Formats: sequence, C-alpha cells, structure tokens
Amino acid sequence: MNPLLTAGRIGIVKLSSLGDVLLATPVATNLRKASPGAFIAWVTDHRFSEVLEGNPYVDEVVSLPPVAWPPWKRHARQGDDGESLLQWLTRLRRLRLETVIDIQGLLKGALVALASGARWRIGGSRDREGSRYLANVLVPQLPAEAGARDGYLRYLEHFDIPISDPRLVFALQQSDRLAGAWILDSLRSGTVIAMAPASGRHTKDWPLERYAGLADRLAKEVSAQILLIGSTKDQAAGAEVQAGMKAKALDLTGRTTLRQLAAVLERCSLLIGGDSGPLYLANAVRTPVLGLFGPTNGCALVSTLGKESVLWKPPTCAPCRDWDCRKGECMLAITVEEVLSRALWLLGGSTRCGKSAGSSQQAGEE
Repeated sequence: MNPLLTAGRIGIVKLSSLGDVLLATPVATNLRKASPGAFIAWVTDHRFSEVLEGNPYVDEVVSLPPVAWPPWKRHARQGDDGESLLQWLTRLRRLRLETVIDIQGLLKGALVALASGARWRIGGSRDREGSRYLANVLVPQLPAEAGARDGYLRYLEHFDIPISDPRLVFALQQSDRLAGAWILDSLRSGTVIAMAPASGRHTKDWPLERYAGLADRLAKEVSAQILLIGSTKDQAAGAEVQAGMKAKALDLTGRTTLRQLAAVLERCSLLIGGDSGPLYLANAVRTPVLGLFGPTNGCALVSTLGKESVLWKPPTCAPCRDWDCRKGECMLAITVEEVLSRALWLLGGSTRCGKSAGSSQQAGEE
C-alpha cells in the first residue's frame, strides 16, 4: 500500500528554519497535484507560519507554539495566543491525520509526527537524534550533495509521485504589498538591488566591507538603488555596510515583517546574499538571486537557484559544519570583482529591471 497516494489526510512536518521551510514547499505542491482531493496540513514552528500563509497547496498550517527544547529543561509554556502545548497537541490529534511525512529529520519533528496519531510516520534513513526509530516507514535518502530541496522531494519520488513543479512557493498577496506600501513607494523605477549581508552563522557571511564596496560599484555602474535587508539582529551589520559606503542605501534591516520583505523583494532586480532565508525568499517570489556560498555546498543549490546564481570557491576543507571556524577562507576567496561581474551578467539577462509593482503573479494571489 502506498501511504501517500491512499491517504485522505496527510501531514508535513518541517519546523524550521526560514530557508529550509521555503525549500520544502515543493513537497506540498507536488503532493497536491498527485492527490488533489487529499487534506494536507503542515506543522511548522510559530516563527515561520507566515511562510505558509495563503499557500494554495496547504489546507491548514499548524503553528507549533514556543516550547522549551530540549523538553527536560522546562515545562511547556504558553504561546502568544495563550495556547499551551497540551492544548496544541489536542488540536493536532483532532486533524485525524493518516500519514505524516517528517522532513525535519530531528527528534523534535519525529515527536510531533508520533503525537499526531497518524498510522504511517514517514522518516528518512539518515535522520538524526534517534528520530528514525520513531518512524515506521523509512525512505532511503539522497546524499547531502543533492541539496535540501531535492532531498525533500525524494520523500515523494520514493512513493512514485512525479515531480512536475519543483519551484519554491511563497503566496504573496496584494494585501502584503499594501502593508509594505511605505517602502514600495520609496523605490525607484530603475534597477533596485537588495543585499542581505548577515546570516545566522558568521562563517557564512561575506565580509561587510566587501558588501559596501560592491554596493558602491553597482550604484555607480548601473545607477542601482541599494537596499539592505535582514532581521532585527542584523541591524548592526546593515549599519556597518552603510557606514562603509559612499552612496546612500535604504537600510531596512529589522524594519519589515516577513511578508512586507517579500513584497519588497518582488520589486527588486536582484538579491545578493549568503546562504540564508532572504536568498530563498527572493527566489520564491521569482526575483533573480546571487548566492555567495562558503562552508555550505554551493553546488547542491544549483538545481534550485540556477548555475549562474551560485558563486562558490571552496577550499579543500569545504563544505563543512565547523560553525566556530575563524579562518573564513571560503568566504574570503570570493572577491568584489567576481561578485560584480556575476551580478552585472544576471542584471543583463533579467527582464525585471525597472519592472512595475505587482506585475509578477504569485501562487495563490488574490
């Protein structure tokens, strides 16, 4: 029996992070195309539920409230809406899921799948933290070199579900553009380039002074308006890039919601940044990107972003997961001239330069 094609009620568990949830969205797309009548729910961390808001391929988003993790550190605490973990678990069970695909691959996701009460719990053969022992169906996983998106889609291919649309999905609505109108109205009609200079790991960050130098070159050579984007914790990085520039940038770090940021990125001609959420958010709203990769495997993202959108010059030690590395050779190997040359090539091949607001339709758009 095929636990996906025969199930009427299916759950997807992908809790975090921003980029990984976006990279997993094609799972829902292709699952829906294969089982158009199925009920599909997605369980995600409360911080990333906005990513799935309005997704036309997901019937219900189940937002996991903030809980202490590992669980033995502290009892469950209430979320912003007052829902306790016990209340949330009750709501999860009421969905009556028959099959759950756990593509988180860690203990927390496996516990969510187990708590759902689903008959079939699908996990990966190399899932960590003992989570594979909580699954009762294991999928042979692709090697890490295959990339996150293709690895997630492997869960469908194993059950003979064809992959007809591998694109990332972010259902941008007109209401999001209206909410971000205070920013959109300040954007010029010409070339607008967004830069995301910070990520969650310092080892994945290109030097801030190089972002500043690149921004000045792009402002001069293509008269680009430069935007600096990121979360509240990235504000210091944004301020440092601006301080190192001769041109004036519009610094939006920490000033937008996720959905406002998506509306801004839709208007951009190009996004330049490291391996972080904004890179995949821009791709999901069909904006060209240039990803600067170091410790993470840039080749693994070629199938998702495109060959020309990946810049990776790995030393012999890359890829790696040494998040405490202080050498930074992999990111230092990328020069301003190389990024500038690739950016100009992408801008030359993009039909988005000077594109008017709202002219790129997104999945599920109102």
